[in-house]
Amino acid sequence: MKLLTALIYGCLCVTAACSTNDINLSRESEPAHFLNLEETLLPAIVFPENGIEGTLIIRGALRVSKDGEPGRLFLYSDPSKREIFESYETAVTSAARVAISPFNTFFRSSRDDRGLRFRPASFGGRRREVWTNLSVVFTKQNESETIRVYQSMLYHVDAYGWEYSDPQRVISEALPNACRDSDMRVGVWIAVDIDNEGTPSNARIVSGNTRGTCGKRLIKIVLESDYIPAKLEQSFVSATYVEAWFSSY
Repeated sequence: MKLLTALIYGCLCVTAACSTNDINLSRESEPAHFLNLEETLLPAIVFPENGIEGTLIIRGALRVSKDGEPGRLFLYSDPSKREIFESYETAVTSAARVAISPFNTFFRSSRDDRGLRFRPASFGGRRREVWTNLSVVFTKQNESETIRVYQSMLYHVDAYGWEYSDPQRVISEALPNACRDSDMRVGVWIAVDIDNEGTPSNARIVSGNTRGTCGKRLIKIVLESDYIPAKLEQSFVSATYVEAWFSSY
């Protein structure tokens, strides 16, 4: 995971200088944002028994509809650390089944307004469906256990602190047919640098394998997509967007 983090983050602050945007773009673009995290998802996550000392981060992503409803939660697993991460991933997915009740029609019998909700994203003055990242941070120090949830992958904590949101990709195209094979069941990680105006560059596959033209098609999609930039307080900032594509998308 250290190598993956370096590959994801290493190019951005050299090319974009972690710049901020002082121009007020909020009239046209706003990221989707948690509305009721403290009442829904966060209290549903249970710290695993016999948890390890220190801090462990579970990263994932979900779609947020134009109405602010979350879709299915995907976790970005690290196969090399499966034994360590498994109980923590189970804690997050179990909480999602309870708190993110609308995240999958399989679990929803009717609209449930008690589930996790988002303030919908807007782009170009219109509500849009987006992908948003999140991280669940488990920390154990002696007998103290804490759980925190952030709306980013936390790759830019050194530059921005903890309270920033990652860029969000406006959904416009489904997974290409060229990528619907068994190799993508474990996910293909793609990173792309998004400047403070939402312009993508330097897209690259940082983990996973693809066959044939799949990789080129995914790179083309992420470079041609629209993005809402990362946001720190009231300013848009440059950051790396990371998305894991699965054959089950």
